[in-house]
Amino acid sequence: MYFAKDKGYFANNGLDVAISDYKGGKSAAAEVLNGRADISTSSQSVFVSSSFIHPDLRTIGTLSTFEHLELIARKDKDIHRIKDLRGKKIGVTKGSSGEFFLGIFLAFNDMSYKDVEIINLFPQGIQDNILNGQIDASFTWEPINYQIKSALGSNANSWPGQSGQKGYFLLLAMNSWLNTHPDATKLFIKSLIETEKYANNNQNEFKEYLGSKFNFDKEHLEYVWSRNTLEVTLPQALLLALEDNARWMIENNLTDEIKVPNYLKYIYFDALENVKPKAIGIID
Repeated sequence: MYFAKDKGYFANNGLDVAISDYKGGKSAAAEVLNGRADISTSSQSVFVSSSFIHPDLRTIGTLSTFEHLELIARKDKDIHRIKDLRGKKIGVTKGSSGEFFLGIFLAFNDMSYKDVEIINLFPQGIQDNILNGQIDASFTWEPINYQIKSALGSNANSWPGQSGQKGYFLLLAMNSWLNTHPDATKLFIKSLIETEKYANNNQNEFKEYLGSKFNFDKEHLEYVWSRNTLEVTLPQALLLALEDNARWMIENNLTDEIKVPNYLKYIYFDALENVKPKAIGIID
């Protein structure tokens, strides 16, 4: 997104794009839901949790897939194995991909939310609280994980948090806005697809840009890069992931809804269909 703006991809397609920074997708999506932004980037979990309340919300497509959520625990809190998490305080951002994947992580290890104490925090709060010992463990994403582990050093134990499942980073907008800005949406997607192509064909230059833009050191950048796939698409697996996420929320009483929505109705196909129809893998 930043590369598309800084390197002129948006401008070359006639778009004037302003980017606002947020620490997490939940905060970014809230700006769209409140009408203060036109498009946000958020995980599929934010999309699903928001869709129960805002049926006008749509996804235009993926921006990337990711697999870098982690459970990080303080050794001085007597957490040396996953089962030591029982009864411990775990910081996570509710309504985010962190909450969903933490639930799956616990289930894979014969535990549930009833076995731990969940502390709802935004990403920066998660980092601050685990470093000062107010919580025993954290479950969040990059670059917070890297910063936590760097600060804790040998006092940190960590485990991969997604149980081999991909997460999807999505582009979200309200249907009312999309219907009144179809041309702008197509040009927006076109700009990102051009950026995607350049980034994947010129990885070294793209990494140098990211390192400079966000002050990432080379080791961290390589770590994050290997756990993300840059691709603007609408794959069939996304539809299944949305349904799984919604089903999990219903089963865990995280919504008053009792039925999984038909997410085909929550996907805005027109832009990607016009720009790159081969990137659509969802079968109606």
